[in-house]
Amino acid sequence: MKKKYVVDLDESRRGKAVAGGDPQGPERGARRLRRAHTLLLADEGRTDEEEIARGLHAGVRTIERTRKRFVEEGLGAALSERPRLGGALPRKLDTHQEAYLVALGPLLRCTRGARTLDDAALGQQAGGGRASRRDM
Repeated sequence: MKKKYVVDLDESRRGKAVAGGDPQGPERGARRLRRAHTLLLADEGRTDEEEIARGLHAGVRTIERTRKRFVEEGLGAALSERPRLGGALPRKLDTHQEAYLVALGPLLRCTRGARTLDDAALGQQAGGGRASRRDM
């Protein structure tokens, strides 16, 4: 069966694919490198996605998507990350609240079984043991 998305790299594109582009961190660099290897193997004439996927320890759908993006959008798009749907999540705590929780860390670690911060404080005052409200 003839493949719909045939990868054909010219010399300049091949050079960019071999270089792997400009990685922006270890994870992005590894993904980018895997996409580049996918395109290079496809350009060498390997048409079986399963064979390429086995060789790169990737999924067949990953290989198919990379080839499709190269044919439809070009080398830059095929090598780069698309923005994730969720994007960056908004912070749940501001810096003051985060510092407060960090400061409470040792207190919370020392009091096993405390259900509230009041119980934890009682536990610290009573020598680190488990305290109840009757002890107040």
